[in-house]
Amino acid sequence: MKQLTVNGTQNFMGKSIPVVSGGFGQGKKCMSDKTIAEIHGVTTSDIRKAIGRNANRFKSMIDFVDLNSSSCGDGLFEQLGYSKQQIIQAEHIYILSERGYSKLIKIMDTDLAWEIHDKLMDEYFEMRDTVIPKFANDLEYAKVQAQKARADAMLLNAKNRTFKTLMDSISNKNLSPIAVQVFGLKSLESTFGISVGEYLPECEKTYSATEIGEMLGISANKVGKIANANNLKTEEYGVTVMDKSRYSSKEVPNFRYFAKAIDVIREIMGSEVC
Repeated sequence: MKQLTVNGTQNFMGKSIPVVSGGFGQGKKCMSDKTIAEIHGVTTSDIRKAIGRNANRFKSMIDFVDLNSSSCGDGLFEQLGYSKQQIIQAEHIYILSERGYSKLIKIMDTDLAWEIHDKLMDEYFEMRDTVIPKFANDLEYAKVQAQKARADAMLLNAKNRTFKTLMDSISNKNLSPIAVQVFGLKSLESTFGISVGEYLPECEKTYSATEIGEMLGISANKVGKIANANNLKTEEYGVTVMDKSRYSSKEVPNFRYFAKAIDVIREIMGSEVC
């Protein structure tokens, strides 16, 4: 038999069960008859009798290992949750491989048994990173938990500082309220990894001065001059947002126009011609 190891515990259906591996190959999980009995709400004796009655269906060292027939120390039995009395009284103490457990379920063949089987396959046999490490004592566990809590708090503080820095970076940019709202939500998303799509406000389509200039056959500079001369750079006609500068990698405030501003600029151009 390959060496059995108990790698802490795992929560399954409200029960703390030992995570056992190695008995049927390196890294392969297995499970004791005691744990199986507890999960399925039957006695350990029921599990052992089911295996005994169907011994011809199970292959030793492939589907199961009888720990009473192998050289296992008492320490392993205790890690698996067996009391000394249970160890002394038991004729057989079985460890089942994933394949052996599946065979046992076919013998049990109840709706509940199959439901538990499916959950155990997904949450135990196929999972690799759900182990809770064992600790020498409560003080060691408390220290580890305190270290984890401190690390979590430091990470949260760092994220809060990052978010504050991002918001401070636009405090003097004279952005429109809706632009500040969108910027803040997007900063939350990038900093904390949360989805903000459902909270983003619905925005009217906007146009840059360059886009309007191309529509009207004038330069972007001319669009800006008309807008400034006629007080069009207001919330009624557009929004101030952060855009990438054409001359550097920095983001700079830039006014983007609503469709109604284009109509006004077109009318102003027509009156200038007249």
